[in-house]
Order: sequence, then C-alpha cells, then structure tokens
Amino acid sequence: MPSTPALGALFDWDGVVIDSARQHELSWQQLSAEIALPLPGSG
Repeated sequence: MPSTPALGALFDWDGVVIDSARQHELSWQQLSAEIALPLPGSG
C-alpha cells in the first residue's frame, strides 16, 4: 500500500488581510452585557 504524504495549510488572515480587532472587542462587549458580567479592566 503506497504511502501518501499528508499535506496541510494554516492561514491566519487576522491583521494581515483584515483588521478585525474592533469586531472582536464589540463581540466581547455584547457577550458581557448579555451575561451581566463586566469585562476585566472595565470597572
């Protein structure tokens, strides 16, 4: 049985193609409000 080498690729586009930091921040704020727990450093 011939062995086929495994191939793969990992791409991290965040900050390379798009900067999604603001969207991540907004999603954490929304979750925080929904579960009524403050984010660290938000007082």
